Amino acid sequence: MTFWQRRQQADHLRAIPLEKVLPLCGGQQDHGDQHKWHTPEGVLSVTGPKFMNWNCGAGGGGAIDLVIHLQHLDFTAAVDWLAQHFPNVALPLPMAPMPRPPWRIPPPDPSKLERVKQYLVHQRRNELRQKFCYREGGVKRVKRIRCARSDCYRGRNG
Repeated sequence: MTFWQRRQQADHLRAIPLEKVLPLCGGQQDHGDQHKWHTPEGVLSVTGPKFMNWNCGAGGGGAIDLVIHLQHLDFTAAVDWLAQHFPNVALPLPMAPMPRPPWRIPPPDPSKLERVKQYLVHQRRNELRQKFCYREGGVKRVKRIRCARSDCYRGRNG
């Protein structure tokens, strides 16, 4: 199963009402409060797709989170558990990956060089490790020679 198919399956399974999952996990609804469930992990309050375990101070949203909490499973195992117990939930249709155009380096724009330098030096607080020069209409890298001071760099053509 591809990543996208797994994701679509998880989206379908996450939407299963918690009231249908809780009995399969050993939960029993409280007789006095329809939003309260008694489980082996403690008392849970359920409101729509969200739950809260008041005994351990943990909560979540959706059927997958509930199974992870009550069955002590990881995400993949919880999705598999739900798929096994709820086979009638719509299974994902095979999806072809969307083709992406190849990434291309944008053409050099020397007018933006100073703005890029300011961002890297002042906002990102990075040292200027390479100096740039203009040659043949583009921005070319210049080799650097490190001075005795750690904050001083001299450019050398090459």
